[in-house]
Amino acid sequence: MTIMKETPARTISDLDMQDAAAADHPTCPRPVAELLARELSGLEGRIQCLSQSRDTIREFLIRTEQPALLSEARAGEGESDAGIPTSLG
Repeated sequence: MTIMKETPARTISDLDMQDAAAADHPTCPRPVAELLARELSGLEGRIQCLSQSRDTIREFLIRTEQPALLSEARAGEGESDAGIPTSLG
C-alpha cells in the first residue's frame, strides 16, 4: 500500500474501500494508524487556523461598522445571520 504518498482525501477514500472489503472486521496496521494520526493533527491545526481567521475577520468587520458585509458573505454560503454578534464588548 502506497498510502504515505497519497493526499489525505485519497487516503480516506482508500481506507473506506478497505473497510468495505472487510466490513465485519476492519483492520488498521500501525503505520497507517500513525499516518492517520498525523493527518488528523494537521487537519485540526488547519481548521483551528481557519476558524481563528474567520473570527478575526468577522470581528474586524463588526468593529469597522461593516457588519452588512457579513450578511452578504453568509448569503453567498446559504447561511443565516443568526449568531452574528452585534458588538464585541
